Amino acid sequence: MLTVQSSSTRWSSKAFITLELELYNYVNWFNKHRIHGPLGYMTPVQYCQAALKKVV
Repeated sequence: MLTVQSSSTRWSSKAFITLELELYNYVNWFNKHRIHGPLGYMTPVQYCQAALKKVV
């Protein structure tokens, strides 16, 4: 696995994997589960489902 090293800090593989997972979870929440005002205060998933119901 990748090891990030600077002059004063060395990241272990476990810490880096944990950081990756936490960042993925946050981005997933921000993009798919967070309520968006421009979408009528729905999540993107809810908005997409509502739009598909209108089409079908």
